[in-house]
Amino acid sequence: MGSITDQNDFELKFSLPDQHAVEYAAYINNEQKLSKKLTIQYGLRWSFYNYVGKGTAYYYRDTVPNVSKQISSEETFDFLKNIKFYNVPEPRMALNYMFNSKNSVKVSYSRMAQYLQMVSNTAASSPFDIYAPASNNLKPLVSDQLALGYYKNFKENKYETSLEIYYKGLQNQLDYIDNSNLILN
Repeated sequence: MGSITDQNDFELKFSLPDQHAVEYAAYINNEQKLSKKLTIQYGLRWSFYNYVGKGTAYYYRDTVPNVSKQISSEETFDFLKNIKFYNVPEPRMALNYMFNSKNSVKVSYSRMAQYLQMVSNTAASSPFDIYAPASNNLKPLVSDQLALGYYKNFKENKYETSLEIYYKGLQNQLDYIDNSNLILN
């Protein structure tokens, strides 16, 4: 529930409907020392997500980018009835090569799914941020990250330093259509 008060002390109260979801996951991991200098760690996390009622699911007609979609239908769901189900495999892998006790190189890959996204509105005089769960219209955010790092210790391993670069690819990011009316919308 939120409210906006204008200069004449007129207060407008507004709220968004409650949304419900259940998220669960399974994870398995293994680490192996392939040689005296090389270690591999790999695993798989599998996440599951149910967007559930009580609530109304809205279905939209397809449209071109930057054009508001028209509602084609809506469906009401009872408490805990499944509206939309997602499952995302999230593999992880890391290699660590130790040159000696002070120097190492690491490379890693991971995939992650995020089912709750923040929707920011910076167009209003006071920012309105809401959190939107994945739904029948909003797919989960999925990221793939690849990293490469060099690690060095100094003074009998008293100081640790590292230099790391990474690449992150994102899928299903939220964005507004151009010229959106964001205030109270």
